[in-house]
Amino acid sequence: MRKPFIYIASLRRTGSSLLRFLLTAPTYAIVFGEPRLHRKKVRIGNSDMSLLVPAGVTIRGLKNSVAEHEITGFRSPTESVAYFKKHVVQEVLKVFPQVGIKEIRHRHWQDILQAFPNTRVVLTGRDPRDIYLSLYYKKLHIKGKPVFNKRTLITPQVVAEDLLHEFSYQQQLFNNAECLKVCYEELCSDPQILQQIKQFTENETPDIGVVGQFKERDKQLHGAHVTEKSVYRWKTEENQQLAAEAQHVFDLMPEYCAFWEYTR
Repeated sequence: MRKPFIYIASLRRTGSSLLRFLLTAPTYAIVFGEPRLHRKKVRIGNSDMSLLVPAGVTIRGLKNSVAEHEITGFRSPTESVAYFKKHVVQEVLKVFPQVGIKEIRHRHWQDILQAFPNTRVVLTGRDPRDIYLSLYYKKLHIKGKPVFNKRTLITPQVVAEDLLHEFSYQQQLFNNAECLKVCYEELCSDPQILQQIKQFTENETPDIGVVGQFKERDKQLHGAHVTEKSVYRWKTEENQQLAAEAQHVFDLMPEYCAFWEYTR
């Protein structure tokens, strides 16, 4: 692999999908969206397949169709990462000169760095108040109500605890790997940030990659552009109870806010 492997190590709702699409374009680079290697599987999503199939990339264990696929049966994340490297990355590199992943769960980050020594890690963060609001409205949009089972309970305590758990792995990555910190707010408002990311990752994807080509809800809100429409939503949230809950999340995460330089 001549170019660095890109590892977008994100928390939930911090712009990781936007960033991976910014760094993805046919024949230039592809950043896979949450292959979930930590779950002892290899998942290839619809948007990824829609780029691979027309390019003639064939992956062992996957049907040659534009649909989401999973390869399971691995005994450990180490095995799933090894399979991903041998049977996905090596095949993709025949067409795309650069490959990467974006994940929101990072317990087994060491397996990624061991498999891909030349890795550039991009950490993403966002104001916790906006993360909370984004999670709330996403669940509301999907299910019609924000709380629909215990696992995805949307409360300040649950959200903060989950974010801090994954943030601890972000800190480990920051202390042990070549990392670049990227705030969602800056990514959306300052075009120079994208150029810094591309320089750091040695990514040559032109313009804004495939932004606006896949997620219909994002397309309706932002079009095929990078906008500030979802930046600092907490400042304009009209539901006072929801705004108070978002602020509570912020107050529960002082170490995270210090690391990412968010203030009240």
